[in-house]
Amino acid sequence: MSDQRYLEDRDNFDEDDRTDDFFTFAEEEEDYEEPRGPLGPKLAAAGIMILASIFAIILLIGGIRTFNEARANEGYEGRSWVMTGTFEKVTSDLQGDSNVATYTGTLPDNTAMTGKTFISEIADPVQVNPGSTVEFRGSQTGTVSADFPETVDALLVQTGDANLTVVRTGEEGSLVPVTEDTVASQKRSAMLRLAGAILVFGVGVAGTFMMIRKRKSTEVLD
Repeated sequence: MSDQRYLEDRDNFDEDDRTDDFFTFAEEEEDYEEPRGPLGPKLAAAGIMILASIFAIILLIGGIRTFNEARANEGYEGRSWVMTGTFEKVTSDLQGDSNVATYTGTLPDNTAMTGKTFISEIADPVQVNPGSTVEFRGSQTGTVSADFPETVDALLVQTGDANLTVVRTGEEGSLVPVTEDTVASQKRSAMLRLAGAILVFGVGVAGTFMMIRKRKSTEVLD
């Protein structure tokens, strides 16, 4: 009988001992949990990277747009003029489901207009002279008349030796004749913006890396 009681007491002792060990181990895990460190440096690093990315994207988009404008102007150097267009009516867009506006304008009083053929894409080609009235499509798209400006700038260019056409329109005062300096300036602006995008992103990465290193150094010293 005593032996049986001895075995029961030993089993109860072992079970209590294991329970104590379990809770002691859990407490030790809590005591030795690795500190997470201050939240401020992490937020600062994330903020630097986010801001750098935003500015880099803005510069990148601007650079690509300016470069595309320069490419679109190539070939028109010294063979372009700007005239004013007045709203006439709304017509369907040949390249989409929306509508475009048609405008009328007066050709510049320039001898380069003499004997040229104006191609409008909305009527048959017609021979023109300085001061002739022509009709052309606008670049803006919309649905009803209220969606379109009453007056626009139209970039008139000479294609080939004897043809004239309007390649695009824009807000009044937004277009200028294309020159070699115009194209060169647009390309320089595009390259500067693209380089700026790379620089800003690089600074953001470097700043983020420095903040992370600073945080780790602070944690080591603590």
